[in-house]
Formats: sequence, C-alpha cells, structure tokens
Amino acid sequence: MSSNALTERKGAKVGLITTKGFRDSIEIGRGNRPDFFNLMYNKPKPFVERYLRREIVERMDYKGNVVTPLDLSSLDDTIALFKAEGIEAVAVCLLHAYANPEHEKAITDELKKRWPEATVVASHQITREWRE
Repeated sequence: MSSNALTERKGAKVGLITTKGFRDSIEIGRGNRPDFFNLMYNKPKPFVERYLRREIVERMDYKGNVVTPLDLSSLDDTIALFKAEGIEAVAVCLLHAYANPEHEKAITDELKKRWPEATVVASHQITREWRE
C-alpha cells in the first residue's frame, strides 16, 4: 500500500490489538496539534474505529520488564469479531514493545496459527521507537 492509499484511506480493513486500558491512546494522541492557535482545527478520523481496537491483558514497563503476564484467553473472541466485521489485516501495537517485543511476537504467532488468512503486523516489525 502506498502512502497515497493511506491518505485516501483506501486499502485493507484493519483491526488493532493493544494493551488493556490503552485502546484510546492512538486516538487521543499528544496534546500538540499542527496549528495550535486554530480553534477550528478538527482532528483527523482514526484509521481504526474504536470498536475494532481490541485490548489484551498484558503489560511491559518502559525497560521491557513484564509487569502483567500476557493472557491470550480473549484472543478467540477478538478473532471472531474481526472475522464478523470483515477485517483483512490485524495490527498489534502493545505498550513498550520497543523495549521488549516478546508479547507482540506471541500474539502475532497465535494469530497466524488461529487465523492464517489474515495479514498480521506488529509494531516492533515496523519501528522500534517509543510513542504510539
């Protein structure tokens, strides 16, 4: 997919799996905005609708230490929802995966086993940088 396809919002329908409690972080974003004094500024629509941003129990700290072990028990329900909604690709983006991608790797491996037709990409495969 080209960057033009992204700006035009064309391409695969995507579901997101993220750390429990953080599914809205990607939409809330940072406090800065491109035109700070423009009171008419409207934030762009998120690429993944809220109901397709699913949470999974797990947590790493900023150093990559496990705070909450990964619990895959909700994964089948997430897959069922994604299939019912016509999701074609799944993004996995967990808190602090830049420091330790083990939970992301475990989720992507399980997704590929349980739903081999879907395209699955984890954030650590794209870039190992902090922030959403």
